[in-house]
Amino acid sequence: SQYTMLVAPGATAARAKVYFTVDELAANYADAIKTLRTHVLACVESERQYSDTARSITGFFETLQRQVQRRFDRMNEKMQRIERVMPRITQALEHHRRSRASAKRREDSLEQEVESIRLSMQHADSIFRRNEELEAEVKELRVR
Repeated sequence: SQYTMLVAPGATAARAKVYFTVDELAANYADAIKTLRTHVLACVESERQYSDTARSITGFFETLQRQVQRRFDRMNEKMQRIERVMPRITQALEHHRRSRASAKRREDSLEQEVESIRLSMQHADSIFRRNEELEAEVKELRVR
């Protein structure tokens, strides 16, 4: 069997001499490579998971951003519609206010007319009563 000598740095040659067969070295290297391969695969898997997570988070934020943008756009459209309609609403309110003022003036005018008619009727009633009194006096004078 072949032997190989490994010397640890800084050790005396007598202490540091360790003898391995080539088969043992090959087995040790194979184990080391297996362990390294396992670590590399674990790192690759971790990296894949981080990438998946990062893509997932990025996707979530992109979706959220699109939703927020859509809501903002809808709100903007509503605001524009309101801005387009506001002049008509303002005109309608102004027209309504003027109509109410005009209706109030008409109502006041009608109330004055009613009051005038009521006063005229009172006056006519007093004239009618006075007329009856005068007719009664005329009858009385005729009887005498």
